[in-house]
Amino acid sequence: MKNTKAILVLLAAMAFLFLALPGFAQDAPPPPPGQIVDQGPALNGEIMVNGELIEAPRPYIYRGYEGVVMLPLRAVAEKLGIAVEWVPDERSVTLDGAMQIWIGQPYYTRGQTAPIEFGPAPELSGGVTYVPLPFFNNALDGYHAYLSDGTVMIVDAETADIQDKPGTGAEHVE
Repeated sequence: MKNTKAILVLLAAMAFLFLALPGFAQDAPPPPPGQIVDQGPALNGEIMVNGELIEAPRPYIYRGYEGVVMLPLRAVAEKLGIAVEWVPDERSVTLDGAMQIWIGQPYYTRGQTAPIEFGPAPELSGGVTYVPLPFFNNALDGYHAYLSDGTVMIVDAETADIQDKPGTGAEHVE
């Protein structure tokens, strides 16, 4: 009788663990609609690409690890004319068929190059891949990304000099 009771308790404990643990392994839930995850200083949730506001159902921005501003990769990249492909088996994203980044890995590859580190790792939340704002300065050639009056600004590098003059309120994120 003692053995039967012990076995039932053990089975109940195992069943609880199997039911509870998968919830911890899933991606973080998406932020509430229309709300910035972290109301950190200077964030208003808007993303401007070459002077145009991104019109997307979920262009959330938030402050991630060590306060780095995180942006939705697909919404921004597609606005820049960059093709984006999600590779579910690898939990990675391919950009223009040449560059690849992985969720949870702070590096990217371009073609057959060795991995290049770029800062905090991309994150996945609610089916959306987020990358740190400096990714657009360091990994994608020809773009300049920064904060200006609480709005994330991403511009072609050739027009960055105009956007970057003193008195514009631009806060650089390098």
